[in-house]
Amino acid sequence: MVSRTLSKNFLTNLKSNSYAQLADVGIFYNKFNEEVLKTNVLPWLFKEAELYLDELEAAEAIPN
Repeated sequence: MVSRTLSKNFLTNLKSNSYAQLADVGIFYNKFNEEVLKTNVLPWLFKEAELYLDELEAAEAIPN
């Protein structure tokens, strides 16, 4: 009886914990999030960084 109870307690969340751990390691990933990141976020981020650097360059070009 004790071994059955211990086994049940150990195995209750085994499946969900296993999937969660595999997802944390990167075995499972959300393709939608990766596609949105590659097609929308990264191009926008690079464009904004370029604009910011252009503003800094223009500010440095102004004589004191």
